[in-house]
Amino acid sequence: MKAASCPARYLHFLLCNGQSKSTAPAAAQTAIYESVVDIPLSNWYGLIPPSLSYLRYDYLAALEAAFGEEMEFRYVLFSENEQVIGFAYFQIFRVGGDQLEEFTETKGPQSFFQKIGYNLAKFIEGQILRPHHRLLLSGNAFLSGAYGYYFHPNIAAQDAHHRLMQAIDSLCRSEAHVFGTLVKDLPVASDHHQPFLNNRFHGFEVEPNMNLALDPSWHTMDDYLNAMHSKYRQRARSAYKKSRPLNRVELSLTEILAREERLYELYCEVLKPDRFNLKTISKTYFSALKRQLGDRFYVQGYFLNGEIVAFSSMIDCGEMHEAHFIGYETARNHEYKLYQRMLYDFVEAAIKGKAESLALGRTAMAIKSTVGATAEPLSLYLRMKSPFLNRLIRPLLNQVTVEDWVPRNPFKVEKELV
Repeated sequence: MKAASCPARYLHFLLCNGQSKSTAPAAAQTAIYESVVDIPLSNWYGLIPPSLSYLRYDYLAALEAAFGEEMEFRYVLFSENEQVIGFAYFQIFRVGGDQLEEFTETKGPQSFFQKIGYNLAKFIEGQILRPHHRLLLSGNAFLSGAYGYYFHPNIAAQDAHHRLMQAIDSLCRSEAHVFGTLVKDLPVASDHHQPFLNNRFHGFEVEPNMNLALDPSWHTMDDYLNAMHSKYRQRARSAYKKSRPLNRVELSLTEILAREERLYELYCEVLKPDRFNLKTISKTYFSALKRQLGDRFYVQGYFLNGEIVAFSSMIDCGEMHEAHFIGYETARNHEYKLYQRMLYDFVEAAIKGKAESLALGRTAMAIKSTVGATAEPLSLYLRMKSPFLNRLIRPLLNQVTVEDWVPRNPFKVEKELV
């Protein structure tokens, strides 16, 4: 329940025990909010730069609108001498059994030690899946990328991580039924990792984020295609040819609302083989984003003989465009090159929007590399609340492996990762 009369809880970082205080301290202070609407907008917009679209008020308000009944959110503002110097974002939700399948599934004949590992995994799964047990996530379950916290550039990294850890520890103590904390999608090539390892988090690598750096000389789709080797240019032409029977239409809010059930069906159809989604979207997700983001959020419908057979969505983040959720009829994907056509349409939209880069997310790395995307390796950090379970989880995380794939370079001149 949100308490309108007392929207924020306060922590004083100078206290060793980290207990909540009912009054705001004078120097270093942290305010924890349960709803985005309770945060003073002047504090927010004074800190978060426009380029961090996924930490902006409108996007986070859309998530609350879409998922307020099935997950909770915590917004943390860090202040010093009454000046806001940092922000952290958390999601709290129950983890379903499907999300743990990667740790507990059996793969062929098992040795004695493999059977021990399997039984250990099932034991931990049973602890996690107890009724009402929930995960505290630093970041965003619906995006690939480090969207869990931001501090002003003038704040020393050591101070920022110290305050973030104290906020995480406080939330773990105060939030009911939290079994562990997951810090999501930190780039491997960064200096953010050691503070988590020093605080009993276990790191493991996941599939990379795929990013395309857009050449400033690409003003049209023809410019982009002409920069490719002939093999990849012909592949693109073939995809356009096979998808010619499709009619692509940008959907308005009214049209999204009218087709919410169908959009959700198509999304679920491509979601089935993907085991790495912590949380699936709700049926109202696309309409909630459209209401809040307006023209910055696009949903494209692909129609065949008047029937929608696929859709794609994209968020305009200014210098970066983010390819968001998609869906399509898998039975028609090969014949009409639905997925490949959507990738090229993402590129075209980013070029028209004069973006500097296009984020294509994780999964399907090989085919994304054929349109020019390169890999940004990512790490996650997990800590169980129970010290006993936290010691047991390490061998299971070692089983998480990144799919082997061969990156392609479609361009005549090699491009670098953004």
